[in-house]
Amino acid sequence: MMKRLACAVMMGGLASGAWLAPAFCAQGGGGGPRAGGKGAHRMMSPEKLKDNLGLSDEQLAKLEAARKAHAEAVKPLREQMKAGMEKLRGQVKNKAADADIQATMDELSQGRKSMQQAREKFQEDLKSFLSPAQRAKMLLHAMKAMRQGQWQGKGGKGRGPQGMPPAPEAPDDEGGEMAP
Repeated sequence: MMKRLACAVMMGGLASGAWLAPAFCAQGGGGGPRAGGKGAHRMMSPEKLKDNLGLSDEQLAKLEAARKAHAEAVKPLREQMKAGMEKLRGQVKNKAADADIQATMDELSQGRKSMQQAREKFQEDLKSFLSPAQRAKMLLHAMKAMRQGQWQGKGGKGRGPQGMPPAPEAPDDEGGEMAP
């Protein structure tokens, strides 16, 4: 059930264009900015981007610049989110006060909003130089990559888009504990 829910949420994000920032991943060899070994998120090569989207040289240059700017903009946000999740994990493990946990969750919520704003800015940038058909091709490719399990963050198996950990499983029936 949780996997279906997670898939539905990701597809909803794709439909709204929220996941196009790293849209062309894991097609053939070579790693991109996040390539960290087996299973790491890889960007499609500029040559493949040009061919698959039918880009002009000018459009390709603008797309590469926009992707680079987006990656630089979200890097500190990702690091902040990762640190916040670790903090939250520690707070839960150590049974911190509800107020402390809520404060951390509020920080994470703000981080998600900042990430969304960065994705929306990237989308607006793309609209200025890519046609609707080209943007649609990016979306379709991203969905295909997700279906094929090629959209994995650092560490490979079990990681979601943007390197975020998967959602926790639902509690099991016996002890009310979260499944591993």
